[in-house]
Amino acid sequence: MEGSEEEDDDDGEEGGESEEGEDDDDDEDNQSSSSTDSNTEPRYTPEQLAAIILDFYTFFTKLHFKPSDLKLPPPGGWPNLTRENVGPNFKSDYTLSVLRQLPYLNKEGLVEYNCSVQDYSTRTRESFELDEYGHLHGEDIYTHDYDDRDAPIPDHIVSFAPGYSSGGIELMLNVHDGTIIAEMIRYSHIGEEDIQRYFDSIKKKFRKLRLIPRMGRKTLDAEKVPERSRGIRLEAVRNQIRDNTWDSSNLDLQYLRQVYRDYGWPRAFRREEFEANLDRVLVEMGLSPDWWERSGL
Repeated sequence: MEGSEEEDDDDGEEGGESEEGEDDDDDEDNQSSSSTDSNTEPRYTPEQLAAIILDFYTFFTKLHFKPSDLKLPPPGGWPNLTRENVGPNFKSDYTLSVLRQLPYLNKEGLVEYNCSVQDYSTRTRESFELDEYGHLHGEDIYTHDYDDRDAPIPDHIVSFAPGYSSGGIELMLNVHDGTIIAEMIRYSHIGEEDIQRYFDSIKKKFRKLRLIPRMGRKTLDAEKVPERSRGIRLEAVRNQIRDNTWDSSNLDLQYLRQVYRDYGWPRAFRREEFEANLDRVLVEMGLSPDWWERSGL
């Protein structure tokens, strides 16, 4: 399949254009959670955080998730997320009130590279038990003191999207400061950013296919793969010298971007039609249909 590689992006940019200056926002968005003052009011209310996260999840249901994957809380919030059910030691009452109001996905959806979102709405009391360091399952990466990885995690910070495998992204939610804390597993602490700003940056990566998703498969990291200014012919992709059908190149990922856009990505993505034809496209490219690793989620 051949076609233009231009992208009709929500931010008005086309692939390959400079984004210099897009991150020149106030420094306050990047303040560390260690500076949190327990006497100050939370930056966002539970309802505001829920609205921001709902917008984030709704974005994905228009792309590589189904609308039926989205779960909204009943009036009064999720009934399992009460102090009586989670026990006395799980986080602060404010953190619990936030989790009770949040939307969730009914499967572990990939929202970053090797990163799947938490669903607290189905947890039992046993799953809220903390270890001796105050860690909940999925919180074994982040600590507010990066030099002391066994330090207890503050009560206002909770796992949002655990990462897996080397290089996977781990996301923590700071409900007091209204920030997302990101880490790359086995590599480094990435930083902390206002939740709205962080989610906007992720959405932009997906729109521009710097992160390439597929239902039931791992998200491909193509951030270092440059855009092509001209369309790519299938023949050029197929005629690459390959050691086997499992290896991929920058040209493969650039062609995949082109295929996605031919199917209307991101604004009018014809998901079912795309999924029905993608394995055939991979074979035509010279790749195995199983080259795209299943997520296992």
